[in-house]
This record gives sequence, structure tokens and C-alpha cells, in this order.
Amino acid sequence: VTDIIYFNILHYTDYLLKILFFLSLIYGIFRLLMIISLAAVQRHLEKKEHRERALDLQNHPENKSLSPHTTLIIPAYNEETVIVKTVKKALQSDYPNFDLIVIDDGSTDKTHQILKSHFADNKKVTILTKENEGKAAAINFAIKHAKGEIVVLIDADTLIDPAAIKKLAVDFIDPRVAAVAGNAKGGNKINFLTKIQALEYITNQNLDRRAFELLNSITVVPGAIGAWRKQVILDLGGFNDFTLAEDNDMTVQILKAGHKVKYESEAYAYTESPSTLVALWKQRFRWVFGTLQVFWKNRKVLFNPKYGALGFVGLPNTFFFQVFSPLVLPIIDLGLLFSFGMLFIHIYQHTDVNAFEQLKQLIFYYAVFTFIDYFSAVIAFALEKKKDWKLLLWLFPQRIFYRFFINAICLKSIFIALRGTTVGWNKLERKGNVSDI
Repeated sequence: VTDIIYFNILHYTDYLLKILFFLSLIYGIFRLLMIISLAAVQRHLEKKEHRERALDLQNHPENKSLSPHTTLIIPAYNEETVIVKTVKKALQSDYPNFDLIVIDDGSTDKTHQILKSHFADNKKVTILTKENEGKAAAINFAIKHAKGEIVVLIDADTLIDPAAIKKLAVDFIDPRVAAVAGNAKGGNKINFLTKIQALEYITNQNLDRRAFELLNSITVVPGAIGAWRKQVILDLGGFNDFTLAEDNDMTVQILKAGHKVKYESEAYAYTESPSTLVALWKQRFRWVFGTLQVFWKNRKVLFNPKYGALGFVGLPNTFFFQVFSPLVLPIIDLGLLFSFGMLFIHIYQHTDVNAFEQLKQLIFYYAVFTFIDYFSAVIAFALEKKKDWKLLLWLFPQRIFYRFFINAICLKSIFIALRGTTVGWNKLERKGNVSDI
């Protein structure tokens, strides 16, 4: 009797894990195909839109609505190693109608003194300082002093492309647009970790933003480069520090209010990626935990027809990849190994023809998923105007290492969230090794 129970448990466990495996693969294949299709359509429409805007600017250079006054804001806390380089690069912008605010959030190093010594006499630069209250409070303080109707936010370690402000600002000609996500790229490809992050920016984040723009369900305008309609931010009460992902939170609030969020693929900014495992863990934990906070805060939006694609696409996508996938994928991985083990036992003991067929099915479906996954990465690169094709050489090791790394972070985030533990910002140390080449 014990043997029968034991083998029944093994049989039904194998059966259940196979169902989970196949369902996850089918969902993954469907999602990838949908993302690729939507991203390709978005790129076609974007190119058409860019051509029309170029003609408008050429034919009507005097039209000020095509160049709204824009304020570039750089929040800074203990950024003495990078801030001068960041501001100098920003001042190279070819946009005719912008000014720049650097807000020093109570730095304890020489950030404020360095800013004063380099830019005190520059009429385009306003240097503000306040007591340390966090990034959200610093941004809100700077927005109140901003002259522009549009504000562009970048991180203190980020080098913004000279054409980026123009590319972002022109999207606000459409009065429905309240925020525009720029194209953040890894700017310090110095080792394995930074190269796979540079690859991730293109194959995951930017490809998704292209697709979700068509559905108006982009849920994160990144802190590294994003533009915002100032009045909308003020109407929504400004950025808040209730979560560790203030950019994610504000983007969701904008979508909930019925505004439009766009993605501008040619508004480039080059940011400093963490170059050590410890630093990468800290950054991604903050991102994942902040995303979970935003999801929980807005959980009533989920599948609510009132909020359109945000409720049916944006937040469900967040739930699947930040909550469901990290819980299920390790089980599926174990299930796949378990199934292989069971099949080989059957083959060895009985030379079971059905076992051979099941083994071939498992390999076939997994191969299909892997092919589409890699194909989507190639498409993501093809859709980018500026790309380094050599980064694709890191795709295979990235998919092996990164998936387990991010899943571990997600599981830790879920565990800490369920425990109700308070989590701090964990500011990263800057290396100052960003290049915009």
C-alpha cells in the first residue's frame, strides 16, 4: 500500500508540474508574440510621427507651441564624483527653450560647493539646496521653482543626449500627453554585470514600453530620463515617498487620472549601472519592492473597466512578473527537472514509447519558447536606432544568470512585504564611469 501511495504521489506531482510547465510556456509564448507585434507597430507609427514633426518644425520654426519652455531637473544627494560631468553634458542640449535646476538634497559631501564653483555664474543653471528629505521631496521642491511648463527629470549620474530634451518636449504638443518615457541606456559597459544590464534595457524595458505605449499602459516613466507636464504633477499632489518607486507611482497616478503616457525612443540618456553583485542586488531590490508597493497601493485598479488598459494590461503585467512568476518559475524549473528524471526512469526500466514522446514534447515546447525569446531580443535591437549589436553575444549567459538572480530578489521582496518590514532607499555609490558613446 505504501508503494502504491508513493508512486501515485510521484505520478500526480509529475502530472501537475507538467501542466504548470506547459501553461507557463504557452502564456510566455503568447506574451512575447504580442509584445513583438505591438512594438513593431509602435515603431512604424513613431517613425511616421517623427517625419511629420520634422516638417512642422521646418515649415513653422516660429511656432512656440512646438518648443514649450522646459526645465531640466537633476536631484542630487552626495554626488560630488559625477554632478559636474552630468550638468556640463546637459548644458550641451540643442533645445532652444530650456533652463536647468540642480537640487541638492542636503548632501553631506562637497556636492553643493562643487556646483557653486562651476555653475554659479551660468544663467541657465539654478542651484537649490534643502535639508535632506529624500528624492521625492527634492523633486517637488525643484518643480515649485521650475519656470517651464514641462519638466525633464534625470538622475545625477546620467548623461543626457543633446537632442533628448527636444525629442521629449515636442510630444507635449498633444494636450492629452502628461508624461513621456525616454530611452535609458547603460553607459558603463565595463564588465559582465553592466553589459547584461545594458542588454536588459533594450530587450526588456524598452521593448515593453514600445508595446505598452499603443495601449496607453506604460507604468514606469524612468527616473533616469523622463518628461512630465508640470501642472499635472501639481494637480496630483506631486511625487510622494510612500513607495520606493516614486516614478512608477506617479506614472500610475497619471494613467488613473485619464492622461496619456508616451515613449520616445530617440530621447537617449546614459546611466551608471551597478558594477558589483551587491550594488545590483540593492538597486533591483529597491525597484522590485517599490513596484510591489505601487501594485498594492493601486490593487483596486486591477481588472477595473474604469481604468482601461491600466487595469487589464499594465497592472496585471506587473503582478505576473513581480509576484506570480517569481513564485511559480522555481517550481516549474524543479518540475522540468523532475519530469526529465521520471521520464529517464521510465525509459530505462520499461523503454516506454510514451515516455519518449513526452520527452520530445517537453524539449520541443521549451525550444519554441527559447527561440521566440531570443527572436524578440533580436527584434528589440532591430527597432533601436542606436545599438551595439555585440551586446547580443551576452544574451545566453544573461538569460541563465539573470532570471535566477531577479527571481531571488522578487522572492525576498515578497517575503519582506508580507512581513511588513520597513525598507530604506539604499543609495548606491557612484563610480563616475559613464560614457555616452
